[in-house]
Amino acid sequence: MNLLTALCCAVIGLLTGPALAALTTTVPADGSVRPPGWWRGAPAGGSRAVLVTGLSTVLMTVIGGRLGWTAALPAYVWLAGSAAALAVIDVQCHRLPDVLTFPLYGAGILLLGIAAAATLNGHAYVRALIAMAAVFAVFFVLAFVGGIGFGDTKLAGALGLYLGWFGVGPVILGLVAGFVIGALVAIVMLLAGSAGWKTNVPFGPSLLAGALLAVSIGRWAVDAYLGTAG
Repeated sequence: MNLLTALCCAVIGLLTGPALAALTTTVPADGSVRPPGWWRGAPAGGSRAVLVTGLSTVLMTVIGGRLGWTAALPAYVWLAGSAAALAVIDVQCHRLPDVLTFPLYGAGILLLGIAAAATLNGHAYVRALIAMAAVFAVFFVLAFVGGIGFGDTKLAGALGLYLGWFGVGPVILGLVAGFVIGALVAIVMLLAGSAGWKTNVPFGPSLLAGALLAVSIGRWAVDAYLGTAG
């Protein structure tokens, strides 16, 4: 783990946390795609501010410590901050607002493009774009079959972009982990009596958790698996 990078990303999480918490109060308050003044946010309550700030700080710290000073780091810091806000909104409102999901695409394409140019790693960038399209297509089909919302579909496509930068293995690992985490959450809620068979359990946080897990340990896990299989 790169401790200096982790510390710097933790500071970013602490500084941006209150703004992300404000977005979790403003964005879900309007049903439109682009609520008026959504970017300004609104002061969040103490507990919400602490929750979102703590979550963003932890996620950014882990990402920073795992990736270190790499050209792609800004893209994954953006992903971590977006994940903190989207997870809280989805749990509370069962929504994954476009105004937070779509920028994941724009930021990823731009920042990973800059990283690819800086490191002469066009192959990883093209692979990320292909993964984005492929994952979106798969989830789009699943959304028609049933069980997956279109908000989850749009989020999954963006996550395919970020995971695809690291390889096909992390893409598969991240998505499988997301489904496993989602299933475990549903089972725990059923056993605890807080959900029934027809309860709509938000899937976004599980997808995000699986993706961030794959970003953190994806390449190591895939290499370890291939080494064992070999």
